[in-house]
Amino acid sequence: MRFAESGIAASVALGSNLNEAALEVGVHIPKVCGIGICGACRVQLVSGSVNMMHNGGISDEEIAKGYVLSCCSEVTGDLEVEC
Repeated sequence: MRFAESGIAASVALGSNLNEAALEVGVHIPKVCGIGICGACRVQLVSGSVNMMHNGGISDEEIAKGYVLSCCSEVTGDLEVEC
């Protein structure tokens, strides 16, 4: 996975939580609730995809624009996020 703003790239295990994977490589993504309700951990996917199981903290319009909630998204393959 790659973090666009910092330029950090790292290998993470498939199924890893996106927010936790970011912390492991030194990238801080703000998070409040940790269960997909508040939307504080919203990031935009530049490329790739994730498996996101949220609890209403993101709108369908945001999802259509490529945003995900990092606290409830699992890495499913190569991806790049803007954060």
